[in-house]
Amino acid sequence: MLARRRALAASYIEQCSSGVCRALEEKAKSFGANTKIAAYLAFDGEISLDSFLRKIASQGKAKIFVPRWNSIGKSYELAELGKDEAMHPEEIPSGHYSVREPVGEKNSISPREIDIWLVPGVAFDKSFARLGYGGGFYDKFLSEAKSSALKIGIAYPFQIIEKVPCKPHDIKLDEIIT
Repeated sequence: MLARRRALAASYIEQCSSGVCRALEEKAKSFGANTKIAAYLAFDGEISLDSFLRKIASQGKAKIFVPRWNSIGKSYELAELGKDEAMHPEEIPSGHYSVREPVGEKNSISPREIDIWLVPGVAFDKSFARLGYGGGFYDKFLSEAKSSALKIGIAYPFQIIEKVPCKPHDIKLDEIIT
């Protein structure tokens, strides 16, 4: 799956990213200003949420949090994107594991406070199970998420397969947007 994703043409990535962002913008019409969204900053051929982040930031529709490496805890935390960062997410530098992440002092938030999760992955299945990258970072986040949080997988159509390997402790998503 990763090799297939890495081989995608830039025009296809842009087309899929635009479609997903339009779908998310439609969902965002119901968000309040206090909605807390955990998003990701795309890397390695993932669907980009940058235009969605810009739109949300320009409207003041929600607070946006993204993973940032915490070298003290040797894990990821959720750090708030400032409005300027959200308006220009392509300028956010790469950090740990080559993932773009905000720098400097940032508010962080507990996964229990997030209302909407936008989750990347390697593969997903029709029962909303997700296969991650193997580090367990999103599994940890999602295991701490409040039960009312909406968990949305973000995927290319080819990433949805019949069945991904799952363990009883894996958290299923509520929906997948392609």
